[in-house]
Amino acid sequence: MAYLQWYAKAHNAHGLHSPFVFKLYNAVISGKNYKTHNFPSELEPIENLRKVLLAQSNTIVNVTDFGTGGIKNPHKKVSLPKLVAMTTPKKQGWFMYKLLQFLQPKTVLELGTNLGIGTSYFQSALGANAHIYTIEGCENISELAQCNFNHLSKHNITRLTGNLDSILAEGLKQIPDPTFVYFDANHAYQPTINYFELCLSVKKDNTVFLFDDLRYSPEMLKAWHFIQNHPQVQVTIDLFDQGIVLFNPTMSKQKFYLKP
Repeated sequence: MAYLQWYAKAHNAHGLHSPFVFKLYNAVISGKNYKTHNFPSELEPIENLRKVLLAQSNTIVNVTDFGTGGIKNPHKKVSLPKLVAMTTPKKQGWFMYKLLQFLQPKTVLELGTNLGIGTSYFQSALGANAHIYTIEGCENISELAQCNFNHLSKHNITRLTGNLDSILAEGLKQIPDPTFVYFDANHAYQPTINYFELCLSVKKDNTVFLFDDLRYSPEMLKAWHFIQNHPQVQVTIDLFDQGIVLFNPTMSKQKFYLKP
């Protein structure tokens, strides 16, 4: 039902009156960008690592979950393949790679590192031209992410570890002007709004926010609607699973629902 409601509003590049969004659509969102034969060879090591991690079914990780999955049981034992299944999928990683290539932010903040698959896609898009700060709640998962960064030779990445509810405000003081923020942590309504409003305090006119799992739950969709209507937000682009937020004050307030 949620998909049908979104699809009824969604359209492609035809009728886009915003030059920036039109350019973004054709460079990043258009489905023609995701043909298998176009997948860059430089990203293959990330997917090869994913396969290696998926094969380690006997590896068990002690996890502390500060998100919605940990409400009833924050401490649990999780197999490594199960953690891999919760990481950024290949198609989504490719989208984020293309998005960051298009935007070329100098400083990236990622809320929710997991095993660092998405982080590695970000770093592949930017290389030495940017620095990535990534926050993970669970120390054990954060350490695994660092092992993955080492394996992939991913540099210019700073890890911060701890419950976002406790460390985000202080962490933002350490991060120089993040121009791209990726929200993929606690998917409950109030934490999402809290993180959004904290990051608003450091955003610039060219800052872009990307939210993951918009329709993960009714609470997450409620949070997305709040963000769409926020007075400081000029443009939102709803891609069903993910949402892009633009703050450029030269743009009129618009809500786009775009399909590849």
